[in-house]
Amino acid sequence: MTSLGNNTKYEYLYGTNVIRSLLNVNAGNRKIKRILVSEGVYNRKKIADLLSIADKRGILVSRQSPDSLKEMSDDLLEGKRLSGSQSIIAEVTPYNYSDLLHSLTKKVTGKEVFLMLDGVTDIGNFSSILRNCSAFGASGVIISKHRSASVNNRVSKISSGALEEVKIFMVKNLVKTITILKDYGFWIYGSTLAKDISKDIGDTEFTFPMVLVLGNEEKGISRLVQKNCDVLVKIPQRGSMQSLNVSVATGIFLYNIQEISPRKR
Repeated sequence: MTSLGNNTKYEYLYGTNVIRSLLNVNAGNRKIKRILVSEGVYNRKKIADLLSIADKRGILVSRQSPDSLKEMSDDLLEGKRLSGSQSIIAEVTPYNYSDLLHSLTKKVTGKEVFLMLDGVTDIGNFSSILRNCSAFGASGVIISKHRSASVNNRVSKISSGALEEVKIFMVKNLVKTITILKDYGFWIYGSTLAKDISKDIGDTEFTFPMVLVLGNEEKGISRLVQKNCDVLVKIPQRGSMQSLNVSVATGIFLYNIQEISPRKR
């Protein structure tokens, strides 16, 4: 993150996928100061389409020579070497978390599927989870203020722009948040490997609106969070490996919830 005067902090996002998500969705409600693009790729269709959108929205587009953009990327992107499809950079304000209570008060349709992450700190896993959420149309991701991966431009890039498409809600206390969600009619489903207290995902009829809680691979969801879930669900595994990567588990859960679940929304 870099400061360019007036005490304003800016981040730099790059690549056509990321910039497309930023221009078309912008879930983090970022302000876009300008878009920098190399003259060498200015007329490429993917780039031209993005610049057309930017122009219609009155966003400043600054054409740069390849050498000039390279110098900027060395400084702004910590030496990241840009390829042709990446030779477009957006100068933006940081991602803004959405307000969960405001969203709940505004409207609950009864079709929501939120993810709640308990202790997921790995940026790679977090980014992959966001891609799954974007792919399967999840309503948003709830994370804790503590013990959670940070939202930054690295997450935006690793997630191929999914960060710019998914609303993220940061809360102080997951258990209190679960109580609030229940008051608004949400069912809370917790992921666990404990066979004696959980149902197989294939035998579970998901009721909407709902929240799916996932923990990290080492500890899973915390005891208090688990205690406050309405239903505990597991992914049955036949092999010797009894722990899935949390981002892989997320994809399996979301697919089953939205495509296979007997209780259609």
